[in-house]
Order: sequence, then C-alpha cells, then structure tokens
Amino acid sequence: MAGAYIEGYCYSEGGSGATVAIQANQTLGVSPATYVRPTTPQRFTDQLATWKAQLDTALPAGAPWSCTYSSTTRRVTIASTALVWAPLTVGNTSKWLGTLTSVLANTYTGVNPPGARAELIGATVEVAEDWTQTELAQYRHGRAAAIVWGNHQVHKVTLHAGLDGYASMSVGYLQSGRVRIYQSATNTTPYAVDNIGGYIDGYVIACGPAVEQGERWWSWEMLVGVSR
Repeated sequence: MAGAYIEGYCYSEGGSGATVAIQANQTLGVSPATYVRPTTPQRFTDQLATWKAQLDTALPAGAPWSCTYSSTTRRVTIASTALVWAPLTVGNTSKWLGTLTSVLANTYTGVNPPGARAELIGATVEVAEDWTQTELAQYRHGRAAAIVWGNHQVHKVTLHAGLDGYASMSVGYLQSGRVRIYQSATNTTPYAVDNIGGYIDGYVIACGPAVEQGERWWSWEMLVGVSR
C-alpha cells in the first residue's frame, strides 16, 4: 500500500471578507491584511489550490503564487516569485500547515509536518457495514434545538504511520471531522464493492489512541462513516 495517506477538510468560523481574519484553519493571511479562503470546506489538497488561485488574483504584484505540499519532504511551501511577504496564520492555521515561521521573505516552508495530512505506512479499510437503520436524536443548546439522524455505511479502518505521520496525527484534525483516506497513491477512485482498494471519504465516528507497534511505528483504529 505504498503512498497511502489521510487528509482532512478545512473549516471556518467567524466573519468573511478580504480583510477579516477568521479564527479557524480555512484562511491564509498575507501581510498586509489580505486573507484568502475557500467558500466551502475543502479537502487539504483542494484548499491549497484555491489559496493559490485567490492569491494570484488578490495580489497581482506577487503573482504567480505557489501553495504546495510535498509527500517526500512532508512539508507545506507557500511562495511568491515577486513579493516579499509574511504569513498571517490566524487561529489554528499554523498547526494545520505545520508552522510557517521566518523573517520577511518570498518563500515559507513548514517547520513541522502539517496537521492537515499524514503520510502512512499503510491503511487497511475493511468492507463496509451497512448501517441502514435511521436513528433520531435531539440536541439542545440554550433555546436552539437540532434533530439529527443517520443513514450511512461504516468502515473499520486501521492506519499505520511512522514518525512524521505520528506528528501529523497527533495534532488532532485527522482524528475527527471529515477525512479522506487513500489506501494507495495509484488507486484514486472511490471505494466500491468492485474497487475495495479505493479511497473512502467520510466522517470519523470514533478513533482509538495511538498504539506503538515498534520502533517509530504507530497504529490507530477508526470507524469512518460514509453517507449514502
């Protein structure tokens, strides 16, 4: 399962606009006070592409920009060919990207692996269990009430990672919320009964603690729900 990896989806909370610093991991800021973000939650890879496209438009004096992630070095790099700038990593964006720190420069590379993606030694996705039952639950917060229900398939997943993958998983984003898990770099189509090596894209229902299996090797057991 060479090339297996897991990616998270970004999210935001707060205001909007080119000069608003949203306190989440959806927004990248560039000094002076220019902010770019997807309009909807996006998978990490797509988020980087959106940031690049929006920066090219917002700061033409610094275009073209590049916002890339290397699965070899396991680092994020954001660069402008013409603009000296500094990143404004508001909220949790710094952890999401792996900490962009430097003096004013053209290029910034993460000090750490990003919390948004983890390279894996391997990923095992068991055949989906069909959770066809519809379960209703009501949650209340003050005067607001929400009724939720589910109708989905659930996969039991085992992730195996080395030191860099452990560092990314430990940030926490990949143990909750929406994720996409690729079992290999070559099978880039969704899981199906006739494609059990494909990726799964769903929400983490449960995630067990990291279990050390050997020197610089950890594993996690997950339940991932995929909507029908």
